[in-house]
Amino acid sequence: MARLGEKCNIQVPMEVLNLIDDGKNPDEFTRDVLNSCISKNQITKGKTDAFKGLRGHLLEELEQAFPEEVEAYRDIRAASAA
Repeated sequence: MARLGEKCNIQVPMEVLNLIDDGKNPDEFTRDVLNSCISKNQITKGKTDAFKGLRGHLLEELEQAFPEEVEAYRDIRAASAA
């Protein structure tokens, strides 16, 4: 068994060991990490959506002031996306 332990290189977070010591299920750690990731992902998605809205609004305003330049910009964007 000791030889197997030498070959095994698994890092276990201290939080998991503390949960086990406290008699709790270590799956709680996984659940908490996953929920934290989901929460951060939702916050990031909200920020991304806000910037997309701002970009659209700015393009509308720019198009009213500089229609030719915005058309050229959109042509360049379409060409680079293809």
